[in-house]
Amino acid sequence: MDTSPQQPAPNQPQEQPLTPTPEVATQADPAPAEPATPTESATPVESPATTPALEAAAPVAALPKPRKGLAITALVLSIIALLLGLAWPISALFGLVAIILAIVSLAKKRSGKGVAVAALIVGGVALLLVPFWAAVSAEVYNNISEKVNETSQSTTNE
Repeated sequence: MDTSPQQPAPNQPQEQPLTPTPEVATQADPAPAEPATPTESATPVESPATTPALEAAAPVAALPKPRKGLAITALVLSIIALLLGLAWPISALFGLVAIILAIVSLAKKRSGKGVAVAALIVGGVALLLVPFWAAVSAEVYNNISEKVNETSQSTTNE
């Protein structure tokens, strides 16, 4: 085994130690030195404190949180519209408002696109079910009114 120090290849540049140049004052230097003349240093070496990669960056403001308010509101209203079934006028109103809010949220290109799409679908289903719920509630109303009429007639006949 050869224990002699390895010589760099002839085409590779030799590493030079980083030493502060006279024109760059460091914190350890009590007084700034005279500026270097062009003949003193052919290639100035930057100290690590002055390299662009290590310069202190300006503080970055915190990014605003994504705004999903319209999309979430639309989804909540559409779920309520779907659950209100027999109260079909309120269901229709909530479904319509939910669809409008979902469209506005999608048009403004806010975050929460998936929530807005879900609200649009659920609100649409709620609006499509309004005629069904209106027919069911009308049938329930007719059945109840018939029973009330039968009961009132039977009590008056006795």
